[in-house]
Amino acid sequence: MVRGFVKSALEWCWSALLRAVSPAVREVAVDPLLRPEVGVGPCVRFRVSSVVTAPADESPDEIRQFLDDRRAAFARGELFHPLEQIGRSGAVLVAHITERGLTNADHFLAVYPPAGL
Repeated sequence: MVRGFVKSALEWCWSALLRAVSPAVREVAVDPLLRPEVGVGPCVRFRVSSVVTAPADESPDEIRQFLDDRRAAFARGELFHPLEQIGRSGAVLVAHITERGLTNADHFLAVYPPAGL
């Protein structure tokens, strides 16, 4: 289980986001605490959850595929390896990441050490 203060921080951020989006978005939003915990390395765990608030307009298949690939890499934690030092130090990072472009989305990320989970 995620440490109590990580859980509280994620719940607070998540509830703030849900108050700011439309009911249609709220219906498909997935709480980050319900997403699986994933390891970046032996000393770092993370949870990430995303809410798409404005899907991509019509765009070429090549661009859509590129965006899908980058989003999948993000979900797998491939971009989080620089944060391994945070987990090794025992610190916790809870971040709200806003994506603006062909697709608008809000992401919540929690990076933390595995001890005491």
